[in-house]
Amino acid sequence: MSNTNDKNQKIQSSQQFFQKIQKRLKESLKLKKTFSSVAILSIEGEKLSVLQTVKNGNQIRITHCWEGNLEIPANTDPKVQGELIAKKLRERKIRVSDVIFTIPRSEVMLRQLILPYVQDEGELASMVQFQIGRDLPFRQEDSTIDFSVIGTRDVIEKENEEESKEKKPQKQIELIVAILPTKIVDFYKTLALGAGLNLISLGFQSTGKIAGLSYCGILKSTELSLSLFIDPAGIAEIDIQKNEKLLFSREASLYKEDEVEKEKKQDWIDSVVTETIRCLHSYEQEHQGQIERIYLLENKNHTPEVLEALKNRMDGSGIEVVPFNIFSLLQLTEEGKWDPSKICSSVGIAAEIIQKGKLSIDFIHPKKPALQKKLDIKKTLLISLTAILALILFLGARSHVLNARRAEVDAVKTQVDQLSQKQNIWRQYIVQTLTLREWQKNERLWLDHLAILSSLLPGCEDLYVTGLSTGTRGNIVLSVRARESDIITKLDSQLREAGYILKTPAITPVSARNGYGFQTSFDLTIPSKMQVDLEKLSIPQNRPEDDISLMPPRERDALLKEAAEFSTQEKKRRKK
Repeated sequence: MSNTNDKNQKIQSSQQFFQKIQKRLKESLKLKKTFSSVAILSIEGEKLSVLQTVKNGNQIRITHCWEGNLEIPANTDPKVQGELIAKKLRERKIRVSDVIFTIPRSEVMLRQLILPYVQDEGELASMVQFQIGRDLPFRQEDSTIDFSVIGTRDVIEKENEEESKEKKPQKQIELIVAILPTKIVDFYKTLALGAGLNLISLGFQSTGKIAGLSYCGILKSTELSLSLFIDPAGIAEIDIQKNEKLLFSREASLYKEDEVEKEKKQDWIDSVVTETIRCLHSYEQEHQGQIERIYLLENKNHTPEVLEALKNRMDGSGIEVVPFNIFSLLQLTEEGKWDPSKICSSVGIAAEIIQKGKLSIDFIHPKKPALQKKLDIKKTLLISLTAILALILFLGARSHVLNARRAEVDAVKTQVDQLSQKQNIWRQYIVQTLTLREWQKNERLWLDHLAILSSLLPGCEDLYVTGLSTGTRGNIVLSVRARESDIITKLDSQLREAGYILKTPAITPVSARNGYGFQTSFDLTIPSKMQVDLEKLSIPQNRPEDDISLMPPRERDALLKEAAEFSTQEKKRRKK
């Protein structure tokens, strides 16, 4: 048994080791997107608030802060509202790209849950979806649910005192869950699309206020405290936080500013203080915690009276009331123009997204259940496979088309190579054709000039012709070989007397077995006015009687055959 237990422990330890390695690999492969600049936009009715920030080391720097009216008609399409927002930003010369819209407390349902402790975020999201789905006043499919972990605690189930001593404490996790109707999320997406803005997140103003207090260094990390925010419209928001996490939030619309009379102002102050004390006692009784400090956001319209009333009510309770001015903490001027509660929440959201890369509660990117993550992975794999198949088909079609085109190109190249081999012949034909056309145009008959040259050339015992050709310039190139150089010189003078224009040729001595030791080439240019008179040409001498060329073809062939046989016999005889 001990061996079996040891093996099981080794297997469990090895599994835990590989799980840790797998977790670290996943964490290292996750690339956290960072933002160097972001704009926080808040819309309430026709009022628009814009806070633009940039990253400045580990802090943020506010570059633009503006509030104004949009003058939006009633029941306006969200896309049209987005266009009006873009127009307003252009008028104010505020250039933004990455934006975050904020959701007020009145739009969001909050629930605090305590669940069994799990490490996997997907499993925790599944438990939250299951638990919250039973309490929603509308369908779960029509809601966007996100949550933030508050902390953990150890709990012992007390059935009886003896068992409670033996049992180990169970670890539980505390959550704050935020629920927003999906139609509101779609509204802000359409709004950003109409404005031409990149919506990176959809933040929650209450968590943004806690992050703003933390960024300004007001909150202490371990204390349980209450913060009271009163906006210019008289709406009070009461938040309870611990460890810089939101635990509880309540919004009370106690009056409208234009309806308050001076004699009723004290009643309103009493109602704000009473609501604050009610929330404080309710939370302390339900969660058994002692609130140590109350933070009051200073507002010029109401803060002094509310601060005085709160201090009187808290006198002797041990709870300190601390006012703070968000404008002086952020070193902002023109304090009276802007809503301090909006500034606090916008600064907190901007600091959270720039420093951490994500929001604790984000309705655009809510935490997904494990099953939904698996479905998303399958969907992603299916899309990837479809894209790969489409790419393979595209590459196959592309390869087929390229091969067909290459075959056509190769066929054309082969044809070009074959034709290029005949290029010299065609060039020669072209040159000859041009020459003939030129001669025909100028009415030059080359046979007449052949007759002239035949009459001028001496006999073959003195000179013979090695080449006769015509050039592109309407000239005649005559190449000859002679026994003596004087014969060539005499021929030169005869050609000049006949009317041809030519340069003095260069006579070149050559080795000749038959005695013709000199050669040259005459380049004869034919003048346009040269006339050929065949009657004046000298008549060539008659051929000798034994001239074989005068014999009939059959007799000449028989004679040549007989001469060849005689030559063969004579060679054999000489060898013997």
